[in-house]
Amino acid sequence: MHATEFIGGRLAQDILSAPGLYAAVVVSPTDGSEEPVGWAIAFRDGA
Repeated sequence: MHATEFIGGRLAQDILSAPGLYAAVVVSPTDGSEEPVGWAIAFRDGA
């Protein structure tokens, strides 16, 4: 994630309302460049 990006708003509300393990992960390019192409939220159920 870029320094100006954050997890907030509706996404943060959804995360706080559902128990489990969350991680923000970087999506790396497959063409050999080093600039990340995005990010995603990984989730594992807490049950």
